[in-house]
Amino acid sequence: MTPVKQLIVSFARWSPRRRRPAILCLHDVGSRAWFEGFARELAARVEIVPLEPLVAGRDDRPARPQAALTFDDGCRSVATIVEPVASALGLPFTMFVCGEVMEGGPAPWPDRVMRLAGALRVDRAAALWGWRGGAIPDAQGLVNRLKELPHDRIVAGLERGEADLGDRLPAPPLEYLGVAEVRRLATNPLVTIGSHSHRHPILARLSHAEQVADLERGVAALERASGRRPRLFAYPNGKATDYDAGTIQTLRELGIIAAVTTDQRPLGRHEDPYRLPRLGISAGDSLTKLELKWSLPWPSRGDRQEAVVRKEARTQWPPA
Repeated sequence: MTPVKQLIVSFARWSPRRRRPAILCLHDVGSRAWFEGFARELAARVEIVPLEPLVAGRDDRPARPQAALTFDDGCRSVATIVEPVASALGLPFTMFVCGEVMEGGPAPWPDRVMRLAGALRVDRAAALWGWRGGAIPDAQGLVNRLKELPHDRIVAGLERGEADLGDRLPAPPLEYLGVAEVRRLATNPLVTIGSHSHRHPILARLSHAEQVADLERGVAALERASGRRPRLFAYPNGKATDYDAGTIQTLRELGIIAAVTTDQRPLGRHEDPYRLPRLGISAGDSLTKLELKWSLPWPSRGDRQEAVVRKEARTQWPPA
């Protein structure tokens, strides 16, 4: 590590932000060795606590920094890697599951777009939705632009492309938890199950009636599978423009007491329980990188790129 990096890390560890509690956000965990090492090192430095108590009664001056672990999308690695490791270490965690995916439906639409773009090339895939802008550099760029379309239009384009490819469509890159696995995980006292919607739409792109229907179905599916009504929610994609006041009102009416975003920062003293920030962790990240995100304002390049291309995309899709 260079002297400059050492200085930054040393400052980060003394930053007042580092003493704030944080909600950590992960998705798929492909390596048991990485996750076990990361979890052990993290637990040695901070107190890992359940998400709901952390949100309900934060102590502004805990003896040790506190963090809650969350996993979005309900990837199968939560059952095969995360739960065994977390159980051995006594670490609670929350997983956010999409009802339709859990019940055997298609993967979340961003995964399907990535797979389709890989099979067709990005420009041919973008033509399925009538993209009128310039060249899109990669599959993630297409996913980000599609976030400005209504969910049904995204799905219609996917179904056309998938039908055209037929048997040539490659296998999905990720596997997701089914009902039986969610039911089993629900019996573990360290595991909390929250809703991640039913179909993983960008909720603000839906009408209010469509939002209500999707959120109700997602909550009901998890209640059937787990035997308990979820009280926690993670917004799909999680940016401030991805949900609205109607979304929050519907969550309240469904008995959701807190909702998490992808706003990258630790918790402040007076957070809105329906707009809770998290710190993102990618598989393979070091604890040093997490400490920097926790301690310093984090200039996420991916978030900036997404904001720019989504603004552009609003004028480049053909009208419905």
